[in-house]
Order: sequence, then C-alpha cells, then structure tokens
Amino acid sequence: MNTEPEPDQQHAPTDPGYYAGRGVTSESEQQMRAAYTRTIRGAAERPASTAPDCDLGMREERQYLADSVDAYRRYPIEMQRLHMQTLDALIDGVDMGMTAVQWRSRRQARELTGHGPWSPPLDPLSAEAARLRPYLLGDPGHPSRYTAAPTQLERVMRADFGHLHRLRWERGRLTAATEDRTDTEYQRITTLMFVIAEPWLTRDDVLGREWRDLRTLTAGHYDTSDDFADAVERIQHQHPRDEAMFARTVRQIRDLERIPEPSPSSDANRSSAPFLFSSASAAARTAELARRNRSTR
Repeated sequence: MNTEPEPDQQHAPTDPGYYAGRGVTSESEQQMRAAYTRTIRGAAERPASTAPDCDLGMREERQYLADSVDAYRRYPIEMQRLHMQTLDALIDGVDMGMTAVQWRSRRQARELTGHGPWSPPLDPLSAEAARLRPYLLGDPGHPSRYTAAPTQLERVMRADFGHLHRLRWERGRLTAATEDRTDTEYQRITTLMFVIAEPWLTRDDVLGREWRDLRTLTAGHYDTSDDFADAVERIQHQHPRDEAMFARTVRQIRDLERIPEPSPSSDANRSSAPFLFSSASAAARTAELARRNRSTR
C-alpha cells in the first residue's frame, strides 16, 4: 500500500503555488523555496512573478534549507533516521526544538535529494483518506464505529485516531523484534501514522483540541480505572470544551485501552466522577442523591 498522498498535479516544485499547498502561507517563503528548487534543478524558467528570489527576511531560512540538503547528501542514513524520529515526535506532540519553517525545509530537502516526497496534508473527508482506513464496519479505525458523534467530521477524526492506535500497536510488535528504525516496514508504518495524524495535528478548533486530548489520555499508564479517572480530571478543565464531545473521548479511550467502567460505589466515593464535567452537573447529582436518601427513610 502506498502510504504517501498523491503528488501535487497542479504545481511544479519550481512554482510558489506548490508550497502554498504544503502549509506555507508567507509569499516570501513560497518564493524562497521555489527559487531554491530552480537553483538546485538548474531550471532556466522563472514563474510569472516580479518578486525577488529571496528577500532579506528569508536568507537565514534559505541557508537552513541549503544545509539540510547538504546533510541529506552527505549523511542520508542518519537524516532518514532523524526524519522518522521527527515524525514520531510530531505525532506524540513532543517539541523537537525546531520551527515550523525549519521542519518544512527538512521535508523539502528530503524531497530534493530523492529520499521521499513532501506531500500536502490529506483532506480527512477525501476519497484518498478513506482508502487508507480499515474497510470493516465497526473497526476502531472505521467511522461507522462512532455513531454517537453528531457530525461526519468528528466520526472521521475518531476513526483516524483509532487507526493510529492500531498502527502504533503493530509497530510496537515490530520494534520488539528489531530496534532498527531504518527498517523498511518500520518506516512504512511510521509514515502512514503521520499521514493519518497530520491533518489533525495543527487544527486550532474543537476537533484539534479533542485529538490532542485523545493523545494525552492514551499516553498514560493506568493500573486501575481510578487512575484513568484521575487523568481525566486533570485535563478536563484545561480549556473550555464541549462536554458531550469530551465524554465521547473518554468512552473511546476506555474502549481502545480496555479500561473498565468505574463501579457505582467507586463513582459515588469520588469527589468528581469522570463523566461529571461541571459544578452544575455535580450539584444536580448531589441533590438527586439527597432526595433519594430522604425517600427511603
């Protein structure tokens, strides 16, 4: 299976528009990347533009790109290993100490030196994205499993996370047998994981935040259901949220990680149960328990 999205058919890498489709919003950065590609490939034609090849603000970034190309040419194995490590870090939300512009330069350098394509992010609702998902209905990586979600986009987001979770498990079995991160199968799985995750990683909306909550909760280790409930409480007040959506997130993690639901006695003894997401709902529950106690006397 090809784990990379299809290449850009509308623009050549010597065209600034090629980089607009890869998350570059700055025209000066688009121009710099297109100009550098023309230099590398020896292209004589210039795109129809009166902008300079590289303005003063992009000279340092152009040098970083040139250094990255040089590194790929001189140390291809090491750079491929670093690329895989960076994909892992981005999937897990780990800071690699580089800017978004520098990451784009690394991806462009990888493409320019023939070590792999720099593909635009997938549209999660596209047919191409759908072809990457498991085809069995009810699979954790299939949107049909998440019928409680009110929108198709949320169902797709949860399916993509479920698919990512399964791929991580498959890769874990692989790395148990070999620590070689240049292994072809390891690279294939890691690349597919990033292709699936990339559209959600940079979203600054409710679904992007929910993706990050899913990622945070799966990163934990829970010996008991109460440990998981504690983790839920720690993150549920970090930012304003859609409480019903977060409840679906908690249920999905319980399902993926096979965490049992808390017992009623455990729930009653907790000061804040995992599915009580506001002081108002907690107060209503307290009032209901008090009413029931009075009715049994």
